[in-house]
Amino acid sequence: MTPTEKYSAAILPSFEQPGQWFWQVLENGPAGSLGENTGTVVESGYRSSEKGAETAALAALIRWRSTE
Repeated sequence: MTPTEKYSAAILPSFEQPGQWFWQVLENGPAGSLGENTGTVVESGYRSSEKGAETAALAALIRWRSTE
């Protein structure tokens, strides 16, 4: 991620819903003291496969970046 990117996406296995994948789009904020993104989640969801989560996250990221 470069400092000029306003939005980013993340995908990870869900701990709350085993067997599901969690995805989210973040509006990036300043880096925290440990280098973590302190941004705000603007959209998120669950999918039953990693590929499905990748597709959903990418579609949402494109939507949000088109608003810049």
